[in-house]
Amino acid sequence: MVIDSPQARATARTATPQFAELHFTYLGPSAVTVPLGSGLERRQIGLKLRAQDSCNVTYAMWHIAPDQRMEVAIKRNAGRHTHAECGNRGYRIAAMSTGALALTVGSAHTLRATLRADVVEIYADTVLALTTKLDPRMLDFDGPVGIRTDNGRFRFQYFVGGPELGPVSRPLDRNTNRCH
Repeated sequence: MVIDSPQARATARTATPQFAELHFTYLGPSAVTVPLGSGLERRQIGLKLRAQDSCNVTYAMWHIAPDQRMEVAIKRNAGRHTHAECGNRGYRIAAMSTGALALTVGSAHTLRATLRADVVEIYADTVLALTTKLDPRMLDFDGPVGIRTDNGRFRFQYFVGGPELGPVSRPLDRNTNRCH
């Protein structure tokens, strides 16, 4: 698949283990840059874990610009389910690496993230790039895995692991889980 837009979000609609992997080629910045809700103009690609909805999700992100690092963030907004309800509120940075491999246009990479109990691991090109233990009180939501990009163009393949990789999430329910 190819993403060629300033923002892309997707979440699996079925139950998944908390394991996802992207094989991607970085094709450069998107034609238009859209600042994040904080106002920062960041270019990044990442994986969603426990993506209940737009307001309650754990992210494993690979920053491309203006910095090069890995980040684990939790967006938690109890009782809220749509972007209209929570906007960019509820983000907590759980961990950030001191650096990551800088991506160049045309370069191919692999990003893999797992969440087992309360431990997130991010692998970049088969190397453990970041691991962190999350506060279990921040993980009172559940959902499948997904992807997110901001301000970049990517060609990619997306893989979700099988049940042998751990407990399976609840599938998305259109009545309670809305990723708008």
